[in-house]
Amino acid sequence: MNSAVVLSPGLFTTVQDAGRFGFLESGISPAGVMDDYSFRAANLLVGNESGEAVLEATLIGPSLRFQGRCLIAVTGGEAEMKINGCAFPMWQSVLVDAGDVLSFAPMRRGCRLYIAFAGGIAVPGDLGSKSTCCKAQVGGLHGRPLRTGDELPLPESTHTAALAARIELVPDFPARVSLRVVLGPQEDAFTPQGIRTFLSGDYTVTPVSDRMGYRLEGPQIEQSAGADIISDGIVMGAVQVPAGGQPIIMMADRQTTGGYTKIATVITADLPLLAQARPGDTIRFRAVSVEEAQEELLAYREKIENFKESMLPVQDAQMQLSVNDVMRLMQEFQNSRIGVLRLSNQQGELYLEKSSSEKSGGTETDATPQEDCREPVQDSVVISPLVGMFYASAAPDQPPFVQVGTAVKKGDPLFVIESMKIMNEIVSERDGVITEIMAQNEQAVEFGQPVLRMK
Repeated sequence: MNSAVVLSPGLFTTVQDAGRFGFLESGISPAGVMDDYSFRAANLLVGNESGEAVLEATLIGPSLRFQGRCLIAVTGGEAEMKINGCAFPMWQSVLVDAGDVLSFAPMRRGCRLYIAFAGGIAVPGDLGSKSTCCKAQVGGLHGRPLRTGDELPLPESTHTAALAARIELVPDFPARVSLRVVLGPQEDAFTPQGIRTFLSGDYTVTPVSDRMGYRLEGPQIEQSAGADIISDGIVMGAVQVPAGGQPIIMMADRQTTGGYTKIATVITADLPLLAQARPGDTIRFRAVSVEEAQEELLAYREKIENFKESMLPVQDAQMQLSVNDVMRLMQEFQNSRIGVLRLSNQQGELYLEKSSSEKSGGTETDATPQEDCREPVQDSVVISPLVGMFYASAAPDQPPFVQVGTAVKKGDPLFVIESMKIMNEIVSERDGVITEIMAQNEQAVEFGQPVLRMK
């Protein structure tokens, strides 16, 4: 059987499908993907049924080494996707070969990535679903997020037809998100002013947010009575308001029941947009009727069908080259006497050209084959890949990972960022020596903020 070895798990990377339903009375949450649209699109791009299990990663994708040939597709938030160090586009399928390594830079926009494999992921289903529910320790790979060294089983698949999404069907992930909501079921527990505040205020996604719920911070929502009610069922998108007046939007790993008043529910068609909101993003709410929410749900389902019917072929299946095939071709071209090589068909083109010095003064024995497309490190500043809290050590009673003058190797831990209730250990991408520490211990840092300087 084919497989993929986890070289780095990324941040909270789990196996997810559409969810596990029918067990709320037993206290088991549905789990399932956060962004349904990106999930279904990824599966369609590799020829799967739209509900097949995929990998979902948060803010930073995993690094995987493939043990055999496989067609993959990556959708979701905007990130630089690389295979063997070479950049490849998201929202289209790519054929990888044995030994190829898939990796990602931290996401620039959006919050979650989805990786689909032709034929799906060969993990057993629990209670009718492959989705990972960490609280119940069921589904996915041993009921937990991926770890370094895990081997992800992949079925053998002969599907190699690469497809791409039409650009107009690739979603945008703005930092200011407008969500449509249906008021209720307990809107009568809030004053008219409280409802006006909810519908007119700007709310910020806090780092204390995760797959269970998004905690927001903004204008306090006034209630007409206490925040507590007799516990009742909770759906994805329900907006709870505890006594402090700050809303919490319940998400895929929500508890099955809750005892706080719910002022509104985000409509199903807007949940994928909400799932891609990241700490620091701004959310505003707009009330719609039940009838409008139903119409938008039908339009959303039509959009999925349109995606399926309008995918574009990247190459004919029999012409599809793996990444290793392309790399071997580039090496052979580099060692040849040929100055320019152009391969093309109706779907695409590969164009290679040597520099003038190579064509005029070099010979085939002068050329050095390129091992990969990775560029040499040019920047000595390590930035925070997340919004969150900076910690210099793994725990308060432990020494810092590094200090000024510390020599580090590639893979050594540098610091920890706590974001979305996850302690994320950030490691060095190269050998070097720490020359400056720019972040303060136990202080908030922004995405892209300089944290360390190395030489």
